[in-house]
Amino acid sequence: MLNICFDAGECSLLKFGLGNEKVTYGYEDLDLGRIHSDDFNVAREKLIYQKHTDCSEDEKREMVEEANERYRDILKSAERDKELRIWCASNPASQCGLFHTVHSLNGIDCRIFIVNMPAELGHRPPSGDKSWLEADESDIKPCLLMQREISELERRIYEQIWETLANENSELRVNIDGRITSVAIDYLDDEIISYAPANVDFKWGALSGYALQSPYYLSPSFVDRRIEAMITNGRISVVKRSDDPESYNSTLLRVGAH
Repeated sequence: MLNICFDAGECSLLKFGLGNEKVTYGYEDLDLGRIHSDDFNVAREKLIYQKHTDCSEDEKREMVEEANERYRDILKSAERDKELRIWCASNPASQCGLFHTVHSLNGIDCRIFIVNMPAELGHRPPSGDKSWLEADESDIKPCLLMQREISELERRIYEQIWETLANENSELRVNIDGRITSVAIDYLDDEIISYAPANVDFKWGALSGYALQSPYYLSPSFVDRRIEAMITNGRISVVKRSDDPESYNSTLLRVGAH
């Protein structure tokens, strides 16, 4: 049976934890970017380019092609094997990955099994977003005991959720009271800036690192893009640029005008 998650790091963890079983990952970062069918492919490509700025154009193009190929392989596997297993965490990227995959399997005769990440695993509180990366390799096989098959009703519900989110087509989706909700791209700016000290200079890398402790599931690349946006709109000012043109982590920042 093919095992599916929605993050490259989670995929590596599952491969170690499951041993010889087949593991892959679907589209990453489906909590970000436009997801309507008219915008989907362009938005996925844009996110890959934003996330891997240190890679060459050829490398980024290869990543785009690999992501599309993994997605096609998931559909082919479902048609061939008539079953697959989805490892789902409570963070928006994983939840959106679940909804998108189930929606994509509409019309394919296959059984879908799901393993939901236990709330007690990981360092975030049970009510916060979770990632399988917070689990240990030894946690994986015991979680198979919680595997269950998704019912036809659940499949229809997940398909409808994805269709609703796709029609809303926002730039960001977050977990609000256990429900994946479309919001404006700056929705988490207050959360990110809350980790910055007041009235003193601080390093970009320090803010980026501390923000990852948020109960929201924030990727480093997303946090960096939002810091850039808050510099542009004046919520954060640049005190001193980094001396290293290849790195902005040591750039000194301050909340508000300087």
